[in-house]
Amino acid sequence: SSLSFILILSFQSIMYLTLAAAILLIGAASAQTKDSCIPGRHFNDEDGYFISGVAGLSTEVALDTDHGQKAPNSTWATGLTYPAGENVQCDPETDRGCRGACGVAPGCPQYYSTHTCSLLQFCNAPGNMEGQDIYQLPSQAALDACDFSGATMVGNTATSDQRRRDLKQNNRKLQAGGSSLCYEFPFEVDHELTEYFFSSMEGCSAGQKVAVQVNDFDETADACSRIGETTSRLQNCDCRLQKKPSTLGEPCRTEFSDRCFEIMQTDRPDDGCCDRGDCISTVQDFNHPDGNKQELDRRELCD
Repeated sequence: SSLSFILILSFQSIMYLTLAAAILLIGAASAQTKDSCIPGRHFNDEDGYFISGVAGLSTEVALDTDHGQKAPNSTWATGLTYPAGENVQCDPETDRGCRGACGVAPGCPQYYSTHTCSLLQFCNAPGNMEGQDIYQLPSQAALDACDFSGATMVGNTATSDQRRRDLKQNNRKLQAGGSSLCYEFPFEVDHELTEYFFSSMEGCSAGQKVAVQVNDFDETADACSRIGETTSRLQNCDCRLQKKPSTLGEPCRTEFSDRCFEIMQTDRPDDGCCDRGDCISTVQDFNHPDGNKQELDRRELCD
């Protein structure tokens, strides 16, 4: 009897330990998923990262895009203009995007906007085969004054130990005729700051400096996906942004376009609605399972 009782306790202890270990493993897996950039959830190429060019966008369309996204311009050199946190006042009468404090003096600070799960790429100008040191400065004040006393050298375009890849094999075609000497600074899911300041020590006084503002990938992507469900582009079948150009950047552009295209009724007979501009999406069509479910759910909330 005593032996049976001991065996039962031992079996229960093993079960509890096994359950506890399983919970810990699930928690660790969830934490890894939450704190990692994942292909498919964030970006399918480059291990779940999107490449952003420090000089913005080029004039060429990226080779792997479905919606006309321009390839990044990663040129890092003097003679170019980068947003460096300077205040700029916009005119609400001529600029539709001018809102709030940005329309009155002193205006709003200018940043290079990017997001988590991206690689900010700095590349030499074509023909320049000398490595450039990339410094991260601690503050806007240090960037303004080109004060490198508290700066940290984060990499070099020639000897960087960050992800390096042959541009000929990169399907995003980063720069036509550009240099393969590049440095990539990663913004991880668990990045510490919301603003970053980078510069070249030699070129800082000549404007080779940039202030970067980092937004959360998931928050941006989810918001843009919801906008894709109600966009007027659904009415004329322009979810791939081919009829009317768009200035949307990533990840908003992809999430908006993919969600819009997902609910656009591409399988219905061509009744001319795309030309007339009166198409309806699957979630607006009561006769479609998606639209039927959404409407019934709405009615249930009203009851």
